[in-house]
Amino acid sequence: MKKFFRVSFLCVFVLLIALTVSCKGGSSKAAPAADSTAVAAGAAPGSGYPVKTDVTLTYWIDLNSANVAPNFTSMNDTEFSKYLEEETGIKINFISPAVGAARDSFNLLVASGNMPDMIDYNWNTGYPGGPAAAITNKVIIPLNSLLETHAPDTKALFDANPSYDKMIKTDDGNYYIFPVMKLDDYLNTTYGLFIRQDWLDELNLKSPVTIDDWYNVLTAFKTRKGAEFPLTYPGAGGNFGPFANGMLIGAYGITRNWFIQDGKAVHGIYTPAYKDWLLTMAKWYKEGLFDNNFATNDQVTVDSNLINGESGASAFWIGSGLGKYLPALRATNPKATLAATTYPVLKEGDTPQFNSLLNPFDGWGAVITTSCKYPEIAARFLNYGYTEKGRKTYNYGREGISYTINNGVVDLLPVVTQSPLGWPLGQAWSKYAHGVYPGPYFSERRFLELYYPYPEQLAALDAFTATNMRAHLMPPVSPTPAEASEFARIMTNVNAYADEYTLTAIMGTVDINSTYDTYTAQLKRLGMDRAIEIQQGALERYTDR
Repeated sequence: MKKFFRVSFLCVFVLLIALTVSCKGGSSKAAPAADSTAVAAGAAPGSGYPVKTDVTLTYWIDLNSANVAPNFTSMNDTEFSKYLEEETGIKINFISPAVGAARDSFNLLVASGNMPDMIDYNWNTGYPGGPAAAITNKVIIPLNSLLETHAPDTKALFDANPSYDKMIKTDDGNYYIFPVMKLDDYLNTTYGLFIRQDWLDELNLKSPVTIDDWYNVLTAFKTRKGAEFPLTYPGAGGNFGPFANGMLIGAYGITRNWFIQDGKAVHGIYTPAYKDWLLTMAKWYKEGLFDNNFATNDQVTVDSNLINGESGASAFWIGSGLGKYLPALRATNPKATLAATTYPVLKEGDTPQFNSLLNPFDGWGAVITTSCKYPEIAARFLNYGYTEKGRKTYNYGREGISYTINNGVVDLLPVVTQSPLGWPLGQAWSKYAHGVYPGPYFSERRFLELYYPYPEQLAALDAFTATNMRAHLMPPVSPTPAEASEFARIMTNVNAYADEYTLTAIMGTVDINSTYDTYTAQLKRLGMDRAIEIQQGALERYTDR
């Protein structure tokens, strides 16, 4: 197996000691082989839960830093993990890396060869060569036969959703993952542009629809409201805040990423439209319409800009962003409000083509490793999140304790919404359920309706989803293992150069009109045409799955 992280002998030695609990049938009392055979033989469709077994499985998962880690040192300590064991009949020992150390821990884990039974990770981007290489290198096992006999609920969902089914198997037809399953676009469009609606009302302005509208509104915020930075956002690793993910740049028919146009793989940074966008942003920058520290701002600065009235617009998450800013603004100004805007266009009446929509599956989920001695039982456990009862447990916890159902509608109970420990909603919810962070289960739309306490948040979902993004969204394609390293090398160099040029162009350090042809020529020299060829081939193989 090709190693992608250089591991010293000492690191591996320490790791092997730390992972002695991994994948040995679990607890010190391992299940007898006869019991495992009996469980496997009985795990046909309709066999149900709880499973009768003494096996304990190990499950590696990053401890959610926002909602779990503040109150628990391990998933094992949550009520949710106890519910899973009781309902599935399968004992699970959750193993988590230190907060912030998931990637290094994962690399060491795989390099050691001594893995837990299940690993929850992004296998599209986190493993070199993707899932096909992970199967070839005998890191994970294909799931085709296990899905048929031991995970029938999971397989039924795949069969009922052919477009989704393509996403969770390799080009050669191997299923490999129990995925984060979000089939509703509302669950996958949770980021966008917001504006001070009370400022618009005060200035008798409508919510901006076109790029020209945005220019006029931001100018009014600066000249009439005295906003120092009318538009603000944090630096985003080259994505430049609201410029990315189809935000402002989407009005020009592109994004700063891969997308599909007329069946072809396209990258926005290598198009004539990118020049038009750069010219507009350079003009706005020169006139002080957005934060002059846009590439380096941290979140603390952005928070201060918005809450103190130095800025009137930004891009952020519906949940953690709007849920933070609305109460902070209203603490000093009860009339203050933020409202979502539709994604901008160049001509009023046009349909926005892009937004922040994510694929229903983006590579995250749980796999069964080659170290697992009881793959049938692991499949039975992971299948539970796609059953009717299991999806309720994963999304909401236990009925009567953390949620109730009235006339078919789920509502959270006060132990979650009004935590006696004073915990925020997400943290209180995470004590009882998995719903506030991704996992191997079927996510329900009702989760978002409960997670968003403000009507402005629900309105944002409607505003953000009113686009044609589904037609342009690049699915989770995979280069072949032989192409993967070449593609990664090209795009690393391309992105670094494009980011540097973008910054200098917007800030006026270079003249866009006289340098843009040189910029595109350099992208060509760096291998952009070859990257497009690889991506197009991957798209065609994906379409043929």
